[in-house]
Amino acid sequence: MTATGFDLTRIGDGLAFAAALDELRGALEQSSSVVVSAPPGTGKTTLVPPLLASRSPGRVIVTQPRRVAARAAARRLAQLDGSALGARVGFTVRGERQVSTSTRIEFVTAGVLLRRMLDDPGLDGIDAVVIDEVHERALETDLLVGLLGETRQLRDDLVLVAMSATIDADRIAAVIGSDGSPAPIVSHAVPAHTLTELWAPSASPRLDERGVTRAFLGPRCPHRGIRRARAHPRHPIRRRPGVRPRCPRSLRDRPPHPSGRGRVRRP
Repeated sequence: MTATGFDLTRIGDGLAFAAALDELRGALEQSSSVVVSAPPGTGKTTLVPPLLASRSPGRVIVTQPRRVAARAAARRLAQLDGSALGARVGFTVRGERQVSTSTRIEFVTAGVLLRRMLDDPGLDGIDAVVIDEVHERALETDLLVGLLGETRQLRDDLVLVAMSATIDADRIAAVIGSDGSPAPIVSHAVPAHTLTELWAPSASPRLDERGVTRAFLGPRCPHRGIRRARAHPRHPIRRRPGVRPRCPRSLRDRPPHPSGRGRVRRP
């Protein structure tokens, strides 16, 4: 592992998408925009950004649809790289930022990158942008795709990669392509594991003329629906910290209210 490169062998150990890195390298040699389609959990988010960072000296921006995803992806990649969070790998979300001057890969939300592009449309110092989970159509993501298309008309060296597990690859490739030709598509499939289905239907019917039957839902305390009496300080049901409230024996042996609502009237 050098000062500018990432050890892809170490990072991709045990990840299925490691077998598609050579194909991705070949696609990047042909075009500056690529569409990556692979099932969830194969390692797209973990392997594609380090590959792009190893090919150029600038920073790689990776967008995530949610803040928790940006934090988690940055922590995981920093752990696999063996570096501290905020050093070579960092993240920026609303209200929190862990990056440094030596950061090579930065995970952000789509809104953060959108506001950054409004201030710096040329994305100075950024060599590649990865839009992860591009299938989650949102206003910010659609605006990013449009603004990045305009930026790439000014900067032919800016690399754009769109990734997703469930994606209309041909449509996205036509949108982010350049020179009137669609972007190359890198698809990676993994063998599906066998799935054993066990079906244990209920002995009671699920529905009747009133809706879902009580027998289908299972045994239930007849006084479980008490709200007004339970809130009363003298009611025998007590709520203690860390203890799940249960129906006491005194109420369990008492017949339910004739109305069927489980209401108990104090004498």
